[in-house]
Amino acid sequence: MRVSLTAAIMDCFHQGHKNILEVMKANSEWVVVVIHDDLACYRIKDKIPIQTVEHRRRNILLTGLADEVIITRNIDPADEFSEVMRKHRDLVFMRGDDNIDFPGKWILDQNKIPIKYIGYTGGVSSTGIREEKALE
Repeated sequence: MRVSLTAAIMDCFHQGHKNILEVMKANSEWVVVVIHDDLACYRIKDKIPIQTVEHRRRNILLTGLADEVIITRNIDPADEFSEVMRKHRDLVFMRGDDNIDFPGKWILDQNKIPIKYIGYTGGVSSTGIREEKALE
């Protein structure tokens, strides 16, 4: 079974996040998303997420594009990637091409897991949504 894996924060779920999940779903039979919990988000972005990890998890599942959402407390989700690699042999990692050097990449490289970068969706970002909201 072909499995697609990604890791992200996905705060303020937007069209760019949806586009990544759509490409993943179109290219695999099972989609796994690893999301960082609220504390890890703060440590990565130096911002408190607008949506809680549970809210973000539900948003991802409600799209119908993800089959499994794993929550990580770690900045580097290598442990979570390793668990997915143990369960699935035919695996590809996918993410937006706006961040090609990311936490956990080393373990994918070490295990020769292919990485596919998906074109950035211009005009949307969680940071932009946050800034717009602050102006209201």
